[in-house]
Amino acid sequence: MDAVDEQGFREFVAARSPALMRLGFLLTGGDQHAAEDLVQTALARLTARQRAVLVLRYFEDLPEKEIAQVLGCSVGTVRSTAHRSLARLREIAPELAQVLEVTA
Repeated sequence: MDAVDEQGFREFVAARSPALMRLGFLLTGGDQHAAEDLVQTALARLTARQRAVLVLRYFEDLPEKEIAQVLGCSVGTVRSTAHRSLARLREIAPELAQVLEVTA
């Protein structure tokens, strides 16, 4: 990740942390500490592109075509990145498997 990407990621985390924590809180059944761990794990284990695709798709609810335009890639890349990102989340946070099945 270069300096521009790093700054963008920091800005994203600063702006979206409350929403991410609320989602983490809901996904962990109201466990504040587990929610914090979940958010940290999701933000640390995924790549910048994986995070961007998941945020744009599932938080911002953008269609794949728009995500591809925003990220400057193909719709196929968006689809495969989303698939790999969800698989990675299932691996690093198995407690989310059921929730991830519903959203995918």
